[in-house]
Amino acid sequence: MNYAILFVTVLFAIVQNTVADDDEDVCCAPRFVDGVKSCPDFENQGLNEKALVMGFQGEDSDGLVMGGAFDVLMSIDDEYELEISVQKLTEVGKEYMYGAAANICGSMKEEDAPWSPVVKSVNITGCPIKEGVYPMSEVVLNLDFASSLMKHEFCGEYEIEVAVLKALDKVACFILSIEVYEK
Repeated sequence: MNYAILFVTVLFAIVQNTVADDDEDVCCAPRFVDGVKSCPDFENQGLNEKALVMGFQGEDSDGLVMGGAFDVLMSIDDEYELEISVQKLTEVGKEYMYGAAANICGSMKEEDAPWSPVVKSVNITGCPIKEGVYPMSEVVLNLDFASSLMKHEFCGEYEIEVAVLKALDKVACFILSIEVYEK
C-alpha cells in the first residue's frame, strides 16, 4: 500500500478542517514530532512503517520530503479502506478535529492528486498491490495548499491516526505526530 497516500491525505484532512483569513501573514511552520509509529497495543499485520522517511524541505516548509521504502506485508485490493482521525493535543486531552475514510485502490487512480508523484515513484500502477518492498526515490510534495494552516491560532501538536481496514478489522494502524509552531 502506498504510505504517501496516507500521509498526504492526512495533511489535506487538517487543511480541509481549517478556515483562515487569507490576508494574515504566515507565521508558523509544521514539523514532525516523533516520526511514524505503530499505534499503541497494536501489531501491524499488513504494513511496516520502519523504512519510511519523512521530513520537511526548507526553512519555510515548502514541501514534504518522502523517501525510503513501503514494506507491504500482504496483498491489498479493493476491499481495503483507509481511515484517518486527526486530534489536537490539548491540556485536558485530545480534541477531535477531523475524520475521513476512503477506498485505497480508488484513491490511487487520481492522477492529478498531490500524492501522484509518490505513486509513480514506487511504480505502483493499480490494485491489487502485491506483497513486497517498494523502494521510493526522494519525492517532494508541495504543501502550498496548507498555508492557511500556518497561522497562530493553529499552533499546537496534532496526533494523526491512520488505519487500514478490511471490512471492519484493522490490519494496520499508525500514529503520525505533527506540530505547527511559531517561526
